[in-house]
Amino acid sequence: MTWQANKDDIGGFILPTEMEDYLFDLRGYIVIKNAVSVSHLKELNDIVDSLSPTEEQETERAKVERKAAKAVGAEFDTERHGFGSPLLGDVMGHEPFQRLIDHSSWITHLNRYIGGENKPAFYGGSCIVRWPGQGSRLHSGGDSRDQETQFRYHNNQFRCGLINMILALNDSGTGGGNTSVVPGSHKSNIRHPEYDNTDPRGPRGWKRKKPNDGTPGGEGGHMDGVEGAVEINLSAGDCLLFVDCLTHGSTKRRTSGARRAVLFRYAPKWMPKLKQMDWMDGLTEAQRKLIAT
Repeated sequence: MTWQANKDDIGGFILPTEMEDYLFDLRGYIVIKNAVSVSHLKELNDIVDSLSPTEEQETERAKVERKAAKAVGAEFDTERHGFGSPLLGDVMGHEPFQRLIDHSSWITHLNRYIGGENKPAFYGGSCIVRWPGQGSRLHSGGDSRDQETQFRYHNNQFRCGLINMILALNDSGTGGGNTSVVPGSHKSNIRHPEYDNTDPRGPRGWKRKKPNDGTPGGEGGHMDGVEGAVEINLSAGDCLLFVDCLTHGSTKRRTSGARRAVLFRYAPKWMPKLKQMDWMDGLTEAQRKLIAT
């Protein structure tokens, strides 16, 4: 059987093309361009605006993060720790974000790549808001072989343990704190040598629990300079799908303003259940079927 795109699939869903299947198998990721409408993007960004800390609050957070970086010897001009800055509320409590759970631009791709009878389940969503100096440390890889980091293809069927969906809410150019991946590493049997780099200013970065002396905890790191890594630059409305066993992280954001992106996680329904949340009561029947509860 040949898997081909069908623009008239039931319900308007769009199946992966043969090229997307090939690239997902080869690289471990694909990019779906213009996955959501301009009006939907505006709704999502308006919610992020309403939940964002004030400029003063963000400035204070930056000071705390730089203090934490300095405590481990990783201070640069704009060095901060952490994946990004938290919002003042859960974005999943808002219908425009819930609407993304089973969005037609990627739900059929997820069915294809999770694989066969193991239908995809939604395992939580959040919003990445990444300011100058913040980034995501090097992590994951096909060599780990745990429950989440699985990738298989056999008899025209994919079997993936966990797939991440990242939807860009704004344009973010090179050095914008963007997702960075090592293509093909989802099939690697060997851990990336950069994991052995103990420099707290490097890609592997550092993790630090909050000590008793009041110095902030947190973590640092980024994918800048990692051999084999590719920075994925998305325009607002573009969607990145990648299997979690792909070695990944992000560049350190070196440009002004903040990168905004939605991060959703999907896995087969045999994964651990998602905690029941109040916002789930407002979901559609189709969306409820995707929730791992």
